[in-house]
Amino acid sequence: MNDEKSTELLAGIAARRSCRAFENTPPAPELLASVLKYATFSPSAKNAQPWEVYVVAGERLDALRAKMDEAFHQGRGVPMHAGREMPAWQARARELNGALAPVLERQGWEPKSFIGRCLRFFDAPAAAIVCMDGEPSPLHLLDIGMFTQTLCLSAAGHGLASCIIAYTLIVEPAIREFLRLPAERRVMITVALGFPAKDQPMAQFRSSRAETGENVHFVRS
Repeated sequence: MNDEKSTELLAGIAARRSCRAFENTPPAPELLASVLKYATFSPSAKNAQPWEVYVVAGERLDALRAKMDEAFHQGRGVPMHAGREMPAWQARARELNGALAPVLERQGWEPKSFIGRCLRFFDAPAAAIVCMDGEPSPLHLLDIGMFTQTLCLSAAGHGLASCIIAYTLIVEPAIREFLRLPAERRVMITVALGFPAKDQPMAQFRSSRAETGENVHFVRS
């Protein structure tokens, strides 16, 4: 574990966090292309690589934000299906909300504005819209999750911050229309990308993690 590259990799994993405050400076197209290049090294079942990714920035992202905001305020959203959540998951969500409340106050954000800010990608200068064709199987859903995680790690390795945002799925029809997606292509998740506004509370916030013993089980006998 003393290998320098191994240490850097582990430090990168530990450094990743969900950033919700970004600088206005847009990442160069070459930088974003490199982030996505390394993200594609993500594993996938049978090497299917089922992700289809749309990177939106600049004026096009501003136009997408406006379309999403319009759909939301006109009541053209769709329900999010979170599935059945276990009590432990619900408890961690409540803990997160409680930890975020004072940070939102320091940031000067009203709690009720949070979903709207999600739909603006927290004003990040770039966003990745991760899509997949066809009906997703559990394995390919896992592929999308691994790709998204690798994308965020790649962003961190390139000096960028990221935030995985699922609330955007409530206006998926607006995103689909804007991107002119083919009928079989679904929006699975979105990721805000940009340089972190390091002096902002919502860029500094880090959520807690359960102790390893809570959900990791070593089978010894």
